[in-house]
Amino acid sequence: MNSDDRKLNIVKILNLPIEDDEVADVDISFEFDNNTNAHRIFGKNIENSEVIRELVKHKKIKPYEKYKCEYLFVVDEHGNKYTLYGFSYVLKYYHFEFYIDFSFNVLLFYEHFENLKNLTVEQAEFEAEYSKAIQLDFTYNNVHIISEPQYELTPEILEWMGANFEGIFTKRIKFTLTGKQSFEKLEKIIWRLSEFAFLCYENMFFYDRLIVYVGENSYVLKCFNRANNGESRKKSLYTKSTNTKSKVFCIKALNSKNFISFMTFREDSGIIFDVFRTTAYSNSFREDYPLRLSQTMEGLANYLDIADTRPGHDSFRVAIERSLYRNDYISEYLPTSKSITDFSGRIREHRVCFSHVKKDGKYLKDDENEQYAEVLYTTIRILIIKHLQENSEEVSS
Repeated sequence: MNSDDRKLNIVKILNLPIEDDEVADVDISFEFDNNTNAHRIFGKNIENSEVIRELVKHKKIKPYEKYKCEYLFVVDEHGNKYTLYGFSYVLKYYHFEFYIDFSFNVLLFYEHFENLKNLTVEQAEFEAEYSKAIQLDFTYNNVHIISEPQYELTPEILEWMGANFEGIFTKRIKFTLTGKQSFEKLEKIIWRLSEFAFLCYENMFFYDRLIVYVGENSYVLKCFNRANNGESRKKSLYTKSTNTKSKVFCIKALNSKNFISFMTFREDSGIIFDVFRTTAYSNSFREDYPLRLSQTMEGLANYLDIADTRPGHDSFRVAIERSLYRNDYISEYLPTSKSITDFSGRIREHRVCFSHVKKDGKYLKDDENEQYAEVLYTTIRILIIKHLQENSEEVSS
């Protein structure tokens, strides 16, 4: 059986969580699509439904109560093992028939491992779609990271373009991470690398299929919590398409030294980057972006010791204004001191209006809203990257 086969016919659950931290062995006959992590099992699909009925009767399973477990062991009709991580389910009733809604975060093919987080992995591989042919080769924390853009190579193309032609970029990149680490640490490096790509190139890469090497064996993992949500990005925060100096500055920041500095920044800065990233990848209403981005900028200003937060000062407005002055490319957006002061004032008005849900508040609308969001978004990127570069230089010296 190929791990990419979409349909799995599960015939047994070995450790269904029930009350009092106990587990139950349940026979089922249920086919589910392994490309989806949320499913529904109807009572008729549970081969020995009396097991469930007895558990419910003796209050070992309470209807409409969520049961969770870190890992669930299941077996398919061919005897193949699977592990569902981050599993939870709820038993419900409809017209006197019961059904079970369940979901999970990660699916491991062909093996039962209790603790995925602490599983020692020698290597991880995956491919991701990405618009830029990013090529990396460096070591971080004893993990060797390589990214290889995938090119379409045909004899006809090579003959036509010449021997030095690499091929046509397929907009896919193969990533390989080598070095003994726990799965949790290795996967975290992958996710941070994707966030760093977003900081520099304005888009993350997403992955839902990892191949991990454990000892002499390799296993396939489907990670539903890292699946592509790029469509949200396209529908939300847009930025100018022109090639400005600020964009070039950000793109050039994608290197190994800055990535090492980025990892430290992510650990030390709390939720600043999380709010920044989720704002960019949200489907919120447009006027929400300047609000959330300005709050992110205020938090970043405090972290970087830019803001003057003494009592009696308008700390929010000062944080925005001083952050804008730290953006070396601010003249592309706000060419004068007055325009910077006016910008900070309007952002403050926008925040007050939304914080108090004022009916007639002076909040940003339409094109002005887009422009203010663009300035905030760009400035946040510039300030973080400048901080990374400064830290990289300190480490190098």
